[in-house]
Amino acid sequence: MYAIDLWDDQFILNDDHYHMKNNKLATTLDQHPLYHTFLSNMWHLRDKVVPIHMDSVAGLEWLKSQGIQPDMIYIDGDHHYDAVVRDLEACSRLFPDAILVGDDFGNYKDVSKAVTECAAKRMKSGVRTKC
Repeated sequence: MYAIDLWDDQFILNDDHYHMKNNKLATTLDQHPLYHTFLSNMWHLRDKVVPIHMDSVAGLEWLKSQGIQPDMIYIDGDHHYDAVVRDLEACSRLFPDAILVGDDFGNYKDVSKAVTECAAKRMKSGVRTKC
């Protein structure tokens, strides 16, 4: 399994989607930085989980360049509309046969809007297409 993420604590602190008080979130991230926490939590799976510390599209392009063909892609990235569309388009372009799954559809308006629009475009065209 490949896990692509920026693990960018500063991005989280500046993101308007997180409702935790900024000082409480900053304290939490100081004590538990995202990347180190991920590595710690995945330690028992270190032979099965490969962290790719980069932007989602760059990570997907890297996987493609390595000849890796995922059967399934789970998206839990940036929850802003343009970023969701960007992720969906990259997945569709690079790995058209992969099953796309994700979360937060009901939690963020930007996510549900982007996914709904992308799905409608794909269904309307009847072929695998960009979002």
